[in-house]
Amino acid sequence: MTRWPRLFDVVGNPKSLFEVCLASGRLKTAASYLLVLHNLEQLQDGHTDVVRLLRTAISAKDWQLCKELLRFLHSIDETGAALRNALSETELVSSLNGGLLANGGAHSD
Repeated sequence: MTRWPRLFDVVGNPKSLFEVCLASGRLKTAASYLLVLHNLEQLQDGHTDVVRLLRTAISAKDWQLCKELLRFLHSIDETGAALRNALSETELVSSLNGGLLANGGAHSD
């Protein structure tokens, strides 16, 4: 992490790289950039970047990535406000409940 500023001086701005990954559907790589943005203090207040990626992961039905993003939000905000906000903004609970009801209540982890 101590060398990240130098690395990103060479390879490009991590926020721009996050945006490229998000736009091109490389969601797991985009998620990796969230950690970089957080540690370089470039993650937007309100965690809008996380919510945008979470919405995309929901659309792609990538539930493992959704779980990882929710864990990330929980780890960076001990109050739980960021997690509650993301759940509210994405209506993830409704999406999951709708999917569970459509599948007869069965789900897999």
